[in-house]
Amino acid sequence: MPHLHSNLLQIPIETLLKSPREHYLANLSYPSSSIEESINRLSRLQSMGLTHLACEKVGERFSPALIGKGVRGVVFQGLMGGEVVAVKLLRTDSAVASMEREAQIHSLANSLGIGPLLIKHSEEAIVMEYVEGVRLGEYIASKPQGLQLVVEDVLRQCYVMDVNGLDHGQLTDSSDHVIVQENNRPRIIDFSHASTTRKTSNLTSFVSYLMNTVLEKHREDHEIHQSLRLYKEKKTAQSYEQVRDKLLNLLG
Repeated sequence: MPHLHSNLLQIPIETLLKSPREHYLANLSYPSSSIEESINRLSRLQSMGLTHLACEKVGERFSPALIGKGVRGVVFQGLMGGEVVAVKLLRTDSAVASMEREAQIHSLANSLGIGPLLIKHSEEAIVMEYVEGVRLGEYIASKPQGLQLVVEDVLRQCYVMDVNGLDHGQLTDSSDHVIVQENNRPRIIDFSHASTTRKTSNLTSFVSYLMNTVLEKHREDHEIHQSLRLYKEKKTAQSYEQVRDKLLNLLG
């Protein structure tokens, strides 16, 4: 299985701060590309305990490598305590002023055994476990033998979030929101649009994704739609198991 971002160079933050003009740091204040703000953010990350940032060569200079980009944040890789971590920074044009709410929901997900481990956070940054693997869309495209195991585990995680009042909000497009590790272990990521106040629809959203990808030929299957209607009415263990078993049977 290929790995995400395996060819990056970890450069000490101290080195980047000592010679900021010799490196291209603008990504740290994406999309404004303010050098002053990027340097300030780098200093604050160092204060949080981050020691290195993963960089790539851009022309003759090194630049912190942007490994993920959303409407509210951008993601980098670094080192903290000698361990590889993911660092999510608030976009300078984000509609939200702080990452505090996302960090709270991420922490809730962790308490349910879901998502990368949250390590530290501030108003502008979330430092978390770096999950190495491939995104679900790429995984499916490779036609893997372990797809049933992956789908079963994601369904389980969706059910756990549903019954605990946590709605992820983006699982209808799970391709970029689930990373599959080498042992066929799927990890749900990115809680930027998650909510604890709206009605939960994690499992139904993920099933919708499956019906538009690997199970496209079963989109009109009467039994699965009937099972989903029952699940929407009452999110019981029995209704969840009916949906799960039907889907796994279709995949088999």
